[in-house]
Order: sequence, then structure tokens, then C-alpha cells
Amino acid sequence: MNNQIIGTHIVDYDQTLEDMIVAGNYDWRNTELTADRFLINGKGQVEFEHIIFHFDEEMSSRDARVQIMATERENPWLPARTENLLMYGAENPDEQRKYQIVALGSVGVVLGRLQTPCLDAHDLKRTLDLSRIDRDLDSLKRFLAVREVVRK
Repeated sequence: MNNQIIGTHIVDYDQTLEDMIVAGNYDWRNTELTADRFLINGKGQVEFEHIIFHFDEEMSSRDARVQIMATERENPWLPARTENLLMYGAENPDEQRKYQIVALGSVGVVLGRLQTPCLDAHDLKRTLDLSRIDRDLDSLKRFLAVREVVRK
């Protein structure tokens, strides 16, 4: 397992899902990623620390979530939600050109299948897409995880 702490991002919960998507300036987006399927819940501006998990093996989405949350029990990581993925993508636009980044914390039913938002690239064009999670996930995927920053 290779993990890389990257930094922090702020989610402004006063923005709509569409505002967050526009802020990312994606070359293409899956129009099935909608506010009624992928709810955004929160208030105000919240700062999150983020990390990218790479397990380097095929595994189920459930196993990936369990491993993410078991990494640091005293200050656990949580699978990123849609809003975290969108803010991460807006602030780190070149990362998704290297590998697909999945947000396992938000799951919606699209065309009868469980899917989760992901950042990807095709011919170096940045895409905001959906990834099926009702089957094993390939070893190339990366998983964004977050935890709220608490200032003392």
C-alpha cells in the first residue's frame, strides 16, 4: 500500500454541486453525476486534510473503505465524498492525468448500478466521471480520503 499525504482543501457548502463542478474546469463530465444522486450535506466552509491511497491490488470497494478507515484509528481517514473530490480536482488539476482518483464516500445508483464519482483523463483531457463499484476495483485506481482539520 502506497499512501501520499498531499495537503488540505476547503469545501464551501454554500456552493451547489454544479458550482463545484464548474470550479474544476473539467474538459468533460458525466451528466449522470447530479445533485439528486450525489447529495452534498454540510454548512459553511470546512477544511479537510487529504491523502491518496493506492493499494496496488484488485479489491472490492468495501475492502478499500475498510482499509482506509483502519489506517489511523486515533485520527481516522474517511473515504472522500463528492464535494471533497471536486475541490481536490479543482486545486490539483494535473493529478488525475496520472491516475484515476475515486471518491468511495459517495455512492449513487445510475442506470441500475452502484457508482461513485471519479477523476480521470482521456488523451490528457480531464474528465469527471462515474466508476462502478459493484465489482472488484482494479489495482491502478487511487482513492481520495479525508479528515476534517480541527484547529486548537
